[in-house]
Amino acid sequence: MLKRIVPALGVILLSACATAHHGPMQRITVDSEPKGALIELANCGVMATDYDKTPATVWVSRRSTQCTLTVSKLGYRPVTMKLSRHVAPEFVGNVAATVDLCADDLNCNSLGDLLFVSAIGAVFTGAGMATDAASGAMFELSPSYVDVALCPADEQCDGPDQISESRSRP
Repeated sequence: MLKRIVPALGVILLSACATAHHGPMQRITVDSEPKGALIELANCGVMATDYDKTPATVWVSRRSTQCTLTVSKLGYRPVTMKLSRHVAPEFVGNVAATVDLCADDLNCNSLGDLLFVSAIGAVFTGAGMATDAASGAMFELSPSYVDVALCPADEQCDGPDQISESRSRP
């Protein structure tokens, strides 16, 4: 019986992996050349940062689907980009935790083991996924690092080369 209880406690502790790992708000690092440009965020959630100046780290809600970020400075053309939302890798941890019970702790060769893992998975993994979905922690916005080279208003610049973005800070 102890052989079944210990892995089950592990699943309980791993429920809502994305919520526990990073919460409902996400940091986005924004930099620009020249420095001191205004950062404006729109439709990024109730508790999101509204304004800041580069270089800065701004906060956005992971639940937002229409979040846009604008970097502007007097004498330069403004640059606006929409952040894209996708499922965070930590969210998948809820399912992986249940699957690991079969792989690591139980042999799952018997009907009893399979039923036990199914019951634990339905209760705790389902609760974790519901928590992650409700809090918005199941999502991640990208890019998480934005570096904008602003173009002087009186010059011709290449549009796509103005923004350098990556999921992790270089």
